[in-house]
Amino acid sequence: MTFLTAQSQSTSSIKDIDDVISRIENNSDLSKRTYDTVQYLKEDGGNRWDSAYVHMEVYYLSGRIVKILSWNKHLEWRNDMVAYYLDSKAIKFCRGESFEGDDDYGKLNFAIYYSNNRSIGVSWLTPKPENLIAVDTEIYLEWAYTLLSKGLNKN
Repeated sequence: MTFLTAQSQSTSSIKDIDDVISRIENNSDLSKRTYDTVQYLKEDGGNRWDSAYVHMEVYYLSGRIVKILSWNKHLEWRNDMVAYYLDSKAIKFCRGESFEGDDDYGKLNFAIYYSNNRSIGVSWLTPKPENLIAVDTEIYLEWAYTLLSKGLNKN
């Protein structure tokens, strides 16, 4: 992972982060572990129980987590997340939410770039909804670290 560690001090721009991510995605030493779970949940305010599915793929380079892909599905709702890490710090978090039958079902909606645990930019991957003013980047940073914690606990 030396090619990534050398970059850890210079990931202060979106281009730098995309360069690191490109190196992660194209590295032949990247390994993956996949985890699938099912939870049985009671519907909000009702008595009916249904299953929720969680799929998680944890990607490693030299024993360190560099990427986590996770999606949750309950009924027709689906939530997708992809987080990238460098030296155990979140550098990019992508999120999407959609319903089965929608044109963007299963696709990511936006990406947030982080440097030193601060947002440095938000990029929309699908058209930004007109009624949305901004993305709460701090909440998604917490989600990125929650995913990392779950990935570390799977080892």
